[in-house]
Amino acid sequence: MYNTKIKSKPFYGFKYDAVFKAVFGDEKNFEYLEGLLSECLDKKVKVIKLIPTEMQIRNVKERKKRLDLLIEADGQKINVEIDTSHDNLTRVRNMNFFYTFCSTHTTIGNKYDIETEFLHISLNYAMSINSPYISIYEWYDKAHEKALPIKHKYIEVNVEKYGKLWYDKNIKEMKDKKFLTLIGINEEDELEEYVRVVDSKQIKKVVLKVQDLNENEMFIYHISPDEDEEYTRNTYMYMAEKEGKKEGMALATLNIAENLLQKKYAIKEIMDVTGLTEEEIKKMQERRK
Repeated sequence: MYNTKIKSKPFYGFKYDAVFKAVFGDEKNFEYLEGLLSECLDKKVKVIKLIPTEMQIRNVKERKKRLDLLIEADGQKINVEIDTSHDNLTRVRNMNFFYTFCSTHTTIGNKYDIETEFLHISLNYAMSINSPYISIYEWYDKAHEKALPIKHKYIEVNVEKYGKLWYDKNIKEMKDKKFLTLIGINEEDELEEYVRVVDSKQIKKVVLKVQDLNENEMFIYHISPDEDEEYTRNTYMYMAEKEGKKEGMALATLNIAENLLQKKYAIKEIMDVTGLTEEEIKKMQERRK
């Protein structure tokens, strides 16, 4: 039975990486992850284990980075990222992190691993509907029509386009890609209807798990700053455009910090969102007492 409470709060779906990882990054059950990866790669994928996702810091200027999902499959190592932007900056960032990951996993004992296939999969929520469902990029010499014989691929999945299969009621195609269609649906009532139409126990269990996560106050507390960070960026842009000077951005930052303090966010989370120091935020806390 589905949760049918009156919706007075946002619903966090798969485009939030915390939700995605909680469902598909379950180390006790690879069933859903294998289904999703098999649809992305158009072949059966058998997951062996998940790899720790925190990247090594190579110098003191680097920020700590945690990837969304790292997977060891049969003959493959796969990095899966949830992306809500689609531009060259996103690609450059993804490739940098991907090759940092590759550089720490390309040796076996005292020799290089030339057998394993390394894949980056971008599950992208910002691609144009006119873009392909799936784009696969490899090292390729266009002038001589020759591919470099290394097993590295960058794969972009147009998640919104798969979601459109549901909204257009393209039943046949979406049943062939039921997991990719699923993660392209953003509304709770649409997910419930999707479960009824596809009639899949796997999909039903996934949707119930997402609903349970949305009812878990501690879980929602920790992912809510994602939404606040989006508001922060929008506010910065608005204030900078309106004021045309640095004071506008500084005021916006302080106002956002005040709002987050009022909502009882942790100091570390406010630092991440606003860029303020711990000392500055503690001073604001003291003034509010």
